[in-house]
Amino acid sequence: MTQACGNCLIPRCALALLAVATCLMQAPTVGADDSKRVSAIERRLDLTQNYLNSSSAANMAAGDNQEAKQFVGKAREYHDLARKALADGDLDTAADLADQSLRAYSAASAARRGAGRSENLQASENKALRLEIETYLQAYLAALQEKGPTMAGLLNRRELDDLLARADRQQNTGDHQAANQSLRQGQQMVVTALTKIRSNETVVYTLEFQTPADEYRYERERYNEYLRLAQQVLASGQVGEAKTMMFDKVVQKGRNLNGQAEQLAGQGNFEAAISHMEQALAKLVQGLQLLGVPVSR
Repeated sequence: MTQACGNCLIPRCALALLAVATCLMQAPTVGADDSKRVSAIERRLDLTQNYLNSSSAANMAAGDNQEAKQFVGKAREYHDLARKALADGDLDTAADLADQSLRAYSAASAARRGAGRSENLQASENKALRLEIETYLQAYLAALQEKGPTMAGLLNRRELDDLLARADRQQNTGDHQAANQSLRQGQQMVVTALTKIRSNETVVYTLEFQTPADEYRYERERYNEYLRLAQQVLASGQVGEAKTMMFDKVVQKGRNLNGQAEQLAGQGNFEAAISHMEQALAKLVQGLQLLGVPVSR
């Protein structure tokens, strides 16, 4: 009924929305761990497909911004190759290509946003991005303390530090657009790592559904994890008033569903409670996406 959810690209632009995967040329019998990884990859690729099918992608592909057009084309190419690798059981290659597809689409969006913007506006956005990265990084480090050093490989700190140092140099020389692209690539790295480490917290529950009550606890834990992530993003002070209002409107429906789920669970009606929790989570994910956090169910 539910499933758990889970670097290298063109130098100048980046910010993606997430992808995970793995590799085997001759797909043997899929074990439990591989099944979870495949599900995570498919989930990320579906998310990328949604972006590529959007009107924004169509406008960039047909527009005059050559840089954005190039990145959208790369995103489609990497996405198709990732699908093929996944079908062949080549999970590691699929993971890499899925990440590159998401980064390419983000780069296209960044290129489109950067065109024609004033230096002051770009510099102001870069400052906000830097603070946002710090917020996500602190959330990731807090989760890492809980999970232990085995999860440290989810984020390449050296690469992140290099990107931030590059952005500082670009900003200092007045190349605000290039700095923005470097920061967005760094932002995506941290968001991806944070999403993966939080997703891994819930994966362990997927094989323990002995009763409907177990599945209800799993759904509730997923909801609470995403709720904590939303609270961290809002606490950063980098979300505008309009976005915050939209988020509250969407998520309020989820809060109501969550409350109804608690009542149903208290009555022992776990199947109905599970359904309500799934709907509540869907609303929370929608709210996070409005805040710019690339998560999926």
